[in-house]
Amino acid sequence: MGRICTICLVLTLCLAAIGVGYGHWTKTLGIEGTVHTGEVDIEFLNAIASDNEDPGEDVGSTNVTLWDLDGDGDFEWMKVEIADGYYCYVGTVDFEVHNNGSVPVKVNDIDIVEPMGGELDVALSGLAVGDVLDAGESVACVLTAHIAVNGSGEAGFTVDIEVVNWNEGVGP
Repeated sequence: MGRICTICLVLTLCLAAIGVGYGHWTKTLGIEGTVHTGEVDIEFLNAIASDNEDPGEDVGSTNVTLWDLDGDGDFEWMKVEIADGYYCYVGTVDFEVHNNGSVPVKVNDIDIVEPMGGELDVALSGLAVGDVLDAGESVACVLTAHIAVNGSGEAGFTVDIEVVNWNEGVGP
C-alpha cells in the first residue's frame, strides 16, 4: 500500500510541475479597439425651376420644393410641380447633388418612374450610374419634364437616386 501511495504522490507532483511550467510559457493578450465608420449622406442643393415659355406668354409654371424629411438639416427630397402645362411644355429644374457625408459615394442606381401612357418624358442629366462623388463634392444636374401628349389632367413621376459607399454596389 505504501508503494502505491508513493507512486500516486510522485505522479501528482509531476503533473503539478508540468502545469506550472506550461503556465509560465503561455500568455493571454487582450485587445480593445474602437472603430469610427464613415457616413454616407447626400443631399439636394440650389434647386431652381424654369420652363420653355417666353416671359410675356407665361401660362404654365414649374415649381420645385426641397424637403428635410428626417430633420438633420439636409434636403433629401425634392418635389417638382408643373401647373397649367400643355402639349410640348418643358419644365426644367437645375440643382446640385452634394455629398454631405465623410466618405466617397458611388451612384448605384437612378430610377425614373413615369406615369403610364407616356404623358411625360422625364430625363436627368449631369449624374449617371457609376459616378463617384468625393466627400464634400457637388455635381450640377438638370431634370427635364416634357409634356409629350396633348391632353389635360395630372401626371406625376418620381426619380430615385441611390448611392452607396464608393467601394460597394453592383453598378459599373
